[in-house]
Amino acid sequence: MGVLYLCLVIIIGIISAMIFPDKQVEMKWFYIFSLAVMAGLTYNVYDYDVYESQYYASRFFEWDYSFYDSILYGYSRDVAYLVINKISYIANLDYVEFRFIISCIFIYLFYKGIFNFTSEISVVFVLYIMHPFYQDVMQVRNFIIEVLFLWCVSIYTSKKRYYRIKTMLLLIVSTMFHSMSILFFPLLLIDKVEKNQYLIRIVKIFAIIGICMPLYLGVVQNNLSILGDYMLLVTEDSALSHYHGYLGAKINYGPYLVWGYTLFSLYLSYKLLQLIKKKYSYSEVKIRFSKITYYFMVYATLLLPLSCLNPNIIRFVRNLNILLYIVIAMYLTTVSSRQRIVIFMACILAFFAIGFAEGYYNIGLYVLDTFNMNYVFELLE
Repeated sequence: MGVLYLCLVIIIGIISAMIFPDKQVEMKWFYIFSLAVMAGLTYNVYDYDVYESQYYASRFFEWDYSFYDSILYGYSRDVAYLVINKISYIANLDYVEFRFIISCIFIYLFYKGIFNFTSEISVVFVLYIMHPFYQDVMQVRNFIIEVLFLWCVSIYTSKKRYYRIKTMLLLIVSTMFHSMSILFFPLLLIDKVEKNQYLIRIVKIFAIIGICMPLYLGVVQNNLSILGDYMLLVTEDSALSHYHGYLGAKINYGPYLVWGYTLFSLYLSYKLLQLIKKKYSYSEVKIRFSKITYYFMVYATLLLPLSCLNPNIIRFVRNLNILLYIVIAMYLTTVSSRQRIVIFMACILAFFAIGFAEGYYNIGLYVLDTFNMNYVFELLE
């Protein structure tokens, strides 16, 4: 039932984007409600038990955070997420209620972040459902920082008063939900880097190293596997066993998926930037947003060597997707109806393929159960 409803949302979204492009904003509550139900009322999906146990373990948190206590009691190590867990637990919310409320709040903020740049919300939501919606259903904290990063870009793009300070503060808050947010801090350096030719040359060199990642992947992974085994020999620290899992990873197609996905996104963002510059020569905000999207895709290529250590670096590229979808939506408003249909459908197929490849790589066909295991849809069966 859940998969059928997901398909219905996609079909309605495509019709809205193609036949009624001027009415897309009126669909906002349909998307917000649908995604909140599909994301917030699922159960027993991948990582669900981890988030649920962390939520109920928050009752042991006594407002004096300790990393070792988080290991001892099992509550979240990310302070901001831990605090909202604790407050919700004190308010006598069970985990299902907490998850649904969080989904509603952040999906609404997600919509508002999109609407800051484009009214083509059906285009963006359909592409988002293609990829990476199902991952965000499973990884709640990752979705939160994805939304917060969109707002960071929105603030930084606006160049309004104190925009750098506001962006920095929001990035700091984001790191308190997920430590991966540290990777977003180069956003604050964009204005400096694009004016410095020396730094641009350095970025190009490291980008080339990242692009050439398949040439040295095998050698790096073999040596990391040896390092991981040695690490366990010289220490009995159980906390390090988690990282040994990364260092000892077998060579598989995971890093190649990250590599192909990143280069595709890089090429697409570059082409779109050139087109946006021509079509929106009068709009500094849209051009600046498109530049930031492209710059972050370049930045993602610098991180490609890390995929030799752990293919989960794909999460970073995945979190940039929403920026790319907004740029695609901005471009679609400048083309003919026929071109719009062809480009939009091509994007749907491309990102569906990427989403399926990543989903199948991570959890196999279990990805379908992500939407079927839902309290609402079970009642309707």
